[in-house]
Amino acid sequence: MPQKVLTLKSLLAQGQELPSLPEIYIRVSEQLENEKAKVQQIGHTMQTDPAISSRLLTMVNSAFYGLPHRVSSISQAISLLGRLRLKHILIGSVLGGIFKGIKSDSFSMQDCCTI
Repeated sequence: MPQKVLTLKSLLAQGQELPSLPEIYIRVSEQLENEKAKVQQIGHTMQTDPAISSRLLTMVNSAFYGLPHRVSSISQAISLLGRLRLKHILIGSVLGGIFKGIKSDSFSMQDCCTI
């Protein structure tokens, strides 16, 4: 039996309402696009979402980066990771949460967005 392909059209046909992006994603994305936005401003905004903050600190303190000291400041983590990597972490965190309830045999959004 062929696997059902998950598409926007099939989701809408099932009557599922597509979720909107969380405010935190929109605010941080705007700050990341603004060259004048300081790391401290971005960090302050990120701290309003404990889940994303936790994911960011987990990422920067992972063996992958091999830092000699533990990072506990969101602003410091942002400085170390950079804006592009922060954007990827943010996208993964948000999409993983938004689409976790959508089931498809051919694609796992949770697997895709797990960092």
